[in-house]
Amino acid sequence: MELDNPEARAFLAQLFVITGSDMDNQASMYDIGDALGLEKTEAGDLAQMLFVQGFAELKTLSGGIGITQQGLAALGEKIKAVDGDDHVLGSHRVLTQEDRDAIDALQKSTKQMVPGLGLEYEQMEELMIDMKTIDVQMLSEKPKTSVIRELFLSLHHNLHDCGEAILLKRLSALVGAQ
Repeated sequence: MELDNPEARAFLAQLFVITGSDMDNQASMYDIGDALGLEKTEAGDLAQMLFVQGFAELKTLSGGIGITQQGLAALGEKIKAVDGDDHVLGSHRVLTQEDRDAIDALQKSTKQMVPGLGLEYEQMEELMIDMKTIDVQMLSEKPKTSVIRELFLSLHHNLHDCGEAILLKRLSALVGAQ
């Protein structure tokens, strides 16, 4: 998805600068607007537009926002590698700690990307059920590799046509899918 609105692009670029391109950081939408000479309502409207398009996300109720992977891509920025980007689940029965870390990182970034994917209700519902099932399996002291692999294969299948190449590549790498 492209960002055609020049004011929204400037707002997103300022968010990028303030957060240091780190998706875990946040900045006040009002401070961003102030830096661009905008009133609070204008800043809120631009932030809302970015939320709807998946370029930014609301992090706090007081106006703290963060940039998303789609936001970085819209600005033409390279997305920093996330721990576990090249991790492949092994054939062991129970997940290793390395598997768990890679799955946690992938789950976190997937949850951040979901709102901007533009999925239909049925697709979104199935995706959320798979992700919640992964969360439940990860609560076990001995989460099963085969169960997790099947759930990520299901996610990969359901997201195949969404156009999110980075997410699909990470899912494919984790489960060894093509």
